[in-house]
Amino acid sequence: MSGGLASKKGHVQVLGRTIEVNQEAMGTARFTFDALCEAPLGTRDYLAISHAYHTLMIDYVPRFDRDNSNAAKRFIQLMDTLYDRGIKLVAGFEVALREMSADKDRAFEFKRTVSRLNEMASSEYLAGAVQKR
Repeated sequence: MSGGLASKKGHVQVLGRTIEVNQEAMGTARFTFDALCEAPLGTRDYLAISHAYHTLMIDYVPRFDRDNSNAAKRFIQLMDTLYDRGIKLVAGFEVALREMSADKDRAFEFKRTVSRLNEMASSEYLAGAVQKR
């Protein structure tokens, strides 16, 4: 994905704040789940990230329950932003997508998010992702 180039640390500026990027190269960026969803980020931050990179890699997306509901909300916002912008996603999930949420209060939101994640893995989405930008 990086054309053989070594990755380096990077950053994205949003409203005078800096979001640190663990690794970046050739329009791709790698983040930990915690850096994107446990940190106090929101839609503007995710939009800025989606303007800076055409592909995101996210390490270790956990199963969601009531104990990490704030991170779950941020994850949903992040996926909505990436989907709407046509950004490609490579992610490592702790569990299968259908098992992502154990929080019944978020069941509907996660059903939509899982649907979007499945579409984002389709060849049609991947073929058109760059064109959406």
